[in-house]
Amino acid sequence: MNKNNHNSINFAVSMMLFTVFALFLTLVLLTGASSFRKVSEKAEERFTERTPLLYVTQKVRAADRSDSVRIAEIDNIPVLILTKPYGDDFGNSGEIYVYIYEHDGFLKEFYAFDFDDSLPRLEIGEALFPVESMDFEWVTESLLKITINENSIYINLSSRGFAPPQTEVLL
Repeated sequence: MNKNNHNSINFAVSMMLFTVFALFLTLVLLTGASSFRKVSEKAEERFTERTPLLYVTQKVRAADRSDSVRIAEIDNIPVLILTKPYGDDFGNSGEIYVYIYEHDGFLKEFYAFDFDDSLPRLEIGEALFPVESMDFEWVTESLLKITINENSIYINLSSRGFAPPQTEVLL
């Protein structure tokens, strides 16, 4: 009986230790899952904030050649206009204009050829990223400030040299 009683106590203590271990394991897993969810949400938020800014930055850097970056205003909306040369095998050549702007809560992009005299209709641009606001500003003759959703980046346009920045108001 004494041996039986001793086994019962050992079993009870083992079960209590196992239960405590299982509770702590569950607590650690729940805490880890909560931390992982918070880190994932923060990473997604940063990705969403940075991607439009990095997209525009890469577009500007790709177009960095003399007088190929302009700031304009169309219908009271700041527009970044990038000019890129084009040519084909048939001898046709000219300029492609890339309009980048915020409209209806989206970063939009619109392409036009140099033979198109009309201003772009902002509503028909391709919506790329959801954004709240966007602004462009020449800080110096070759330093462009791009602000999207209160996040800013400065881009030094090496090809501008000492050319004065172009800011236009287009009706």
